[in-house]
Parts: sequence; C-alpha cells; structure tokens
Amino acid sequence: MPDAVRGWVSPSIDLIPEELVYPSGTTAEEVRERNTAAMASSQDLAFAAALDQQGIDFGLELFVEGFTPEAEEAGVGDQLQPGDRILRAAWRADHRH
Repeated sequence: MPDAVRGWVSPSIDLIPEELVYPSGTTAEEVRERNTAAMASSQDLAFAAALDQQGIDFGLELFVEGFTPEAEEAGVGDQLQPGDRILRAAWRADHRH
C-alpha cells in the first residue's frame, strides 16, 4: 500500500496492474526463472553489442526457448517450435526499442 500511495503522488512513478506484467496464476518461481533468463539474455546482447562496436567478428546461435501467451495467440507456433535453431535473421542496426 505505501508503494501505491507513493505512485499516486509522484509524477516519476507509474503504476500498472500486476496482472499486466505477470499473468494471473504466475508463481514466484516462474517470475524468478523469467527474470534470470531475461538478465542472461540482456548480458549476452550487451556483450555482442560491445564486440560489434569494436569491429570484432563473433558467432551467435539462437534457439527458440518458448513463446509468450501473446505470441501463441498470434500464431507464432505455426512457424516455430521450442528447440528450433534460428539459422538466419534480419538485423537492422537503425531499429531501436
């Protein structure tokens, strides 16, 4: 409750329903696993970006781990399956999120 009150009065804090971040029924263990995977992925991407910035060639293998519920609803599973190896991907250096 104190965090919610702080969020209502502070213009620098956004409040969103927990269900938008963690779907209903998500366990604490699932959250930990997702956070661990996201951190490892982020570290790998940062390392790859540093190598790229230095002009150092490197290899990278990508495998499909799984899909978010939204990706499943969009039909991604019709084209990819968990365990698939990504052979080629388009990379646009000017594309930023």
